[in-house]
Amino acid sequence: MFGLFEQCSNDGPFLPQTPGSLLRQSRAGRAFNIRPLKQSDSALVGEFLSQLSANTLLNRFFVGRNSLSESAITAEIKRLYQVGKDKGSVLVATYCDPAKEKEEIIGLGEISRDRTLYLMAEVALTVRDDFQGEGIGSALALQLVNEARKKGLTTLRAETLFHNQPMRRIWPKLGLPYSFQANHDVTIMLALLNP
Repeated sequence: MFGLFEQCSNDGPFLPQTPGSLLRQSRAGRAFNIRPLKQSDSALVGEFLSQLSANTLLNRFFVGRNSLSESAITAEIKRLYQVGKDKGSVLVATYCDPAKEKEEIIGLGEISRDRTLYLMAEVALTVRDDFQGEGIGSALALQLVNEARKKGLTTLRAETLFHNQPMRRIWPKLGLPYSFQANHDVTIMLALLNP
């Protein structure tokens, strides 16, 4: 899917990599993969969503909750799988904790095609709290730009709360012409893929 397979270095311990994924290193030096969401990821997505803090949930869903209920998690998992069926893309950033020897989702990014403006897509990013500030959101966003180009999209759009500075800092890093529009507490961000 990505057309790129990065090899991990031989100077450290073995780092598991999903075939077809991109192996990256966070600013904190932790290796992580970026790969498409798979049908078998439901439990991992559920664990990921259940670990998000109230602040992260507010920034992603614009709703003040301490946690998501089981029914909200189930509905979100179902929605994410529908995004892929609707010609969008969902990517996950995964980390293999050496102590647990198990893959965990630490970030999730999606582009959802606008139903009215077919060549526009909404971008959404979420990074698990204990991995925030390590460049994982930026890596997911850059890979989503590649996915959007492959799908022939011309415009990316995102809405974020004004106080969500990490998301607002990612947008200029995409290397695309962009604009911000403030609307009360929400900032609408646009980026043009084919200027």
